[in-house]
Amino acid sequence: MVEYDAQKLHSLELDMALEVKRICELKNITYFLIAGSLLGAVRHKGFIPWDDDIDIGMLRSDYERFLDACKTELDSEKYFIQTMQNDDGYGHSFGKLRLKGTVFLESMTESASEHHEIFLDIFPFDNVPEGKLARKIHGKSIYIKKHLLWSKMGYDTKPTGKSQKLLYGASGILSKLFTKKGLKKSLEKSLKKYNSKLTSCVVTNGSYRYEKETLKREWTQDLVEHKFENTTFMGAKDYDGYLTHLYGDYMQLPPENKRYDKHMLLKIDFGKY
Repeated sequence: MVEYDAQKLHSLELDMALEVKRICELKNITYFLIAGSLLGAVRHKGFIPWDDDIDIGMLRSDYERFLDACKTELDSEKYFIQTMQNDDGYGHSFGKLRLKGTVFLESMTESASEHHEIFLDIFPFDNVPEGKLARKIHGKSIYIKKHLLWSKMGYDTKPTGKSQKLLYGASGILSKLFTKKGLKKSLEKSLKKYNSKLTSCVVTNGSYRYEKETLKREWTQDLVEHKFENTTFMGAKDYDGYLTHLYGDYMQLPPENKRYDKHMLLKIDFGKY
């Protein structure tokens, strides 16, 4: 584990989140805190002390409007938006706001040719089908395509257990049959498959399982302000329902040996900051 000034990182992350908030408010785009960032807002009134980034969600239509708005509104002297479409070596289906002139090198992406600056994540949420079987098929399709793409990118996911090792071994072989562009297009097609219908739930393609990342639509639309450090950000009004769904007893602190950054950081450089 790399030691670093967590307070400095949190300060930079907060500045980045405020830039997202500024653009969203300017363009009337709906955003919301998710995962550990909403948990931090509720449990700590800010960052989870050992967290190393901020997670923001948007419904797909708002996400695409946000990316478009960044072309003219983003402070491009300091930041840039990274997506699968504008970074050939990047293999995630969500966007990252990156801070120029810094380094944040993760174990997973150490060998990938993508950008490696300090970032916050911006997750698009897409519709999921209503039926249990249809959801299972949808989730498996996304899971398989994601791991094929990760293998193609050279991501090191450090699989544990026989089944995981077999999966990643097979992904490494099968990914050679496809191009990066083709895999990215196929994954995004699966994610957007049900967006022509109004469904009761939405999902994003992050680091949790499909079932965990499938949220009630109201958790992404019925929003209130949550205190976060010295400011506020939007998040689910029914934060208890969302956080219980994701974490169970979310107010219970994890044991000390579980309090670490989730990105397995290898190197960090704050540059001029």
